[in-house]
Amino acid sequence: MINFKNIMSYFVLSQREIKKIGIKKIKRFLLVGIVNAIAGYTLIIALYSLLNLNIYLSNLIGYLIGLIISFILNRNFVFKVGGKIINQFLKFIFSFFLSYFLNIFVFYISSEFINLNYYFALFIASLFYSISFFISCNFFTFKRKFSKSF
Repeated sequence: MINFKNIMSYFVLSQREIKKIGIKKIKRFLLVGIVNAIAGYTLIIALYSLLNLNIYLSNLIGYLIGLIISFILNRNFVFKVGGKIINQFLKFIFSFFLSYFLNIFVFYISSEFINLNYYFALFIASLFYSISFFISCNFFTFKRKFSKSF
């Protein structure tokens, strides 16, 4: 049987957990998201409008470059970790797809079963995406390893 309380606890952080993670880290994550969205959207428009690339190809390139920008900024500016880049990048891609599929699932349920307006359903799904992506990056992708020293 599915325990929805445990599932929801994955997406909802307590005030204590937020303080532990750090408000500054959360703000930096949101800032990176805004910068990445602007950069990706600008690139898509430039490729399509200025270079006359196919809109789907422009979109794909924009998202791929955005994913790379997001990885670099999150790794160096938000979570400030070192370590093996390839391993972290693969985890980052996994976290992205996990959050993206959650986004699609929430959007589908919200719009098709709950009958929310598409724009509102998209907003709700985007919140789930952002929260799950942050949690996944913080506790999985860029998890700091602490050494035990006595």
